[in-house]
Amino acid sequence: MKNLKMNLLAVLFLLSAATNAQQAFNEGKIIFEISYPNADIPDQQLAMMPTEMTMYLKRDKSRVEMSMGMGMSTVVINDNKAKVATTLMDVMGNKIATKVTEEDVKKENEKQPDVKVSITDETKDIAGYKCKKAVVTDGEGGSYDLYYCEDITVEGGNWSQKGYENIKGLPLQYSINQGGMNMQMTAKKVSSEKVDDGLFRIPTDYKEMSKEELKKMFGGE
Repeated sequence: MKNLKMNLLAVLFLLSAATNAQQAFNEGKIIFEISYPNADIPDQQLAMMPTEMTMYLKRDKSRVEMSMGMGMSTVVINDNKAKVATTLMDVMGNKIATKVTEEDVKKENEKQPDVKVSITDETKDIAGYKCKKAVVTDGEGGSYDLYYCEDITVEGGNWSQKGYENIKGLPLQYSINQGGMNMQMTAKKVSSEKVDDGLFRIPTDYKEMSKEELKKMFGGE
């Protein structure tokens, strides 16, 4: 379940890191490749980890879908206007929904070490889009490179990520490190297209659980 927590952190970061810019592309679909550089885990466990993630954007809403293997799938729907992120988990037919509000995030951020983001002059082409490089240093001494595109935005983003205020666009490549495992997300296909509003509706057949209930279910602290 530690891997599940890491994946959800990655998804929530991606959903909230985009902020308003001058460009118009804020509706479309992005497919990310997920890799695990220098992962020191058994091949059997690595084979169960997700290898692809799909993101849908539509103005102030976004949705990320990811198959976790072993009959588990995860969807995170982010409403930047309401400042609510809803995670939908289907664990072998057991459907669970959990919500994170702006107040929840503020409380969690108070427990987290400060993050420093340094914007550089370097650029890189990812999936046909020019991206600017930022170097992110966490409060525990770790650092990684993040590449973001100012031409792709989510309206009203960045409500849940302390320290990322200077990133004015959507990350198309970044890393998450937790428990010694490095997870790298890299966009491989970006398409500006119409997105159905229904993708951002919360289905009624999911049982809503609190963060505490979810942790207890998965044997967390």
